Amino acid sequence: MKILLVCIFFTNIVYGANFSQNTSVEDTTEVNIAHGLFSAVKEADRFVTKLDSSYVIDLPVGIVANNTSEAEKYAIVISELKVREGETFLTAYMAFTIPGTTKKIAFKGTDIPFSFNGGFNGPVILELVSDFDVALSNNITLKIKGNGKTKVISDCTGFKEMHLAADLLFNNNLFIPENPDGTLKENTPLKTTFETVLTDCNDLMIGVSLEPI
Repeated sequence: MKILLVCIFFTNIVYGANFSQNTSVEDTTEVNIAHGLFSAVKEADRFVTKLDSSYVIDLPVGIVANNTSEAEKYAIVISELKVREGETFLTAYMAFTIPGTTKKIAFKGTDIPFSFNGGFNGPVILELVSDFDVALSNNITLKIKGNGKTKVISDCTGFKEMHLAADLLFNNNLFIPENPDGTLKENTPLKTTFETVLTDCNDLMIGVSLEPI
């Protein structure tokens, strides 16, 4: 069983009630596209362990690190090829479901240079398509940040690592943060921000220190 372990040190926090927070505007259109492409690739068994020119003619195709069901969870799906001024560019997605939840998110990269002779020229970066909120419990929310902050790194052999940037929000049923003068920040979730790099997203341990906010 995989466990999300959160180690927290609290400073100037009091217990309380009430909760409000702004929910993220999630790009469900891109999420549906990414997961639809992944389903199509899986149904047709179009997974490869290395991308070369012979596979980009008939798309979509998914790149996986090895031929296992676990590797399929990190499949990089090449969805489109474009040629402009003699150069080739690819569009790629990674459909991902947060471990231990049913929350679906997606990463996307466009205008990725590709050579029929040499493949990708360096690492391929797919960015999270928007912010996403993941309910870890009734009182704790993980807000994963998009806008280039959370991304996946891959190459011709598939997924390499995920750079995760997120806020961890505790609602006012658990804690109410204080202002410097000791007054309470009513209707404001206690928040901490963290960044980490993951090669296996099933195992995530977060150590954070919370300051007054």
